[in-house]
Amino acid sequence: MPLKTTQRLFAAAVAALGALLISPTTAKDPLPEGTNAKVIAADIEYLKGGFEEPPTRAGTLAALKSGAMLLALSAQNGLDGPDADKMAAVRAQALKVAEAIAAKNTADAVAAVKGLDAPKGGDKTPMKLHEQAKFDLAELMGAYRSSKAGSLNIEADLKAAAKGTKGVDVVEVQAARVALIAQYSLDMPPAGAESGAKRKQWDDLAKESMTLGLETAAEAAKGAKADAEKLKKLLGSVSANCSACHSKFRD
Repeated sequence: MPLKTTQRLFAAAVAALGALLISPTTAKDPLPEGTNAKVIAADIEYLKGGFEEPPTRAGTLAALKSGAMLLALSAQNGLDGPDADKMAAVRAQALKVAEAIAAKNTADAVAAVKGLDAPKGGDKTPMKLHEQAKFDLAELMGAYRSSKAGSLNIEADLKAAAKGTKGVDVVEVQAARVALIAQYSLDMPPAGAESGAKRKQWDDLAKESMTLGLETAAEAAKGAKADAEKLKKLLGSVSANCSACHSKFRD
């Protein structure tokens, strides 16, 4: 198949997947095959590492809560796949982590994180995850912050990747998280942007971020066959989208 035809088909597929992601309630896994599993594994390791010693800083706990909520969304996106029972159990356990943090019960959060090694139970009914565990927009966007602040280091890793100092494996996971954050964002507009022109502006930026995250993750998922120049351009576009969002909505 000619390259241009392949590119057009891929663009159409991304657009179709973006249309599915109307909200966390109705979403299906939009990521390349195998990427969701990598993100879930990375999120579980992040949460386990964050609770090796019970965290006490509010910022660190907020970051861990965001990680748990991203894990819950990844699992929910996989509920229509072959591992639906496992995904339901992962989602239920991730929500236990987030709810314990929201309740300021670190001991229960530690226990819930340990349960991620072999989660059980959970149903397969889609949930409005943005309404769970008192999750708020500041916590969601905090996932971009540095690992020094206890967070997922998304922004720093993607900037480093654009400079060639981080590999495609890191890009694949972090770009997928960008798409997940954007997915949540569609249901979590900031104050003053709940409707009208501001809401459209917010939604447009979120959808663009989602598309860029998906495209970047898909290219990075090719591993050694990934197009380095294409990735660099995509990463630049991700950064530009973040800057545009900050200029219009960041306090």
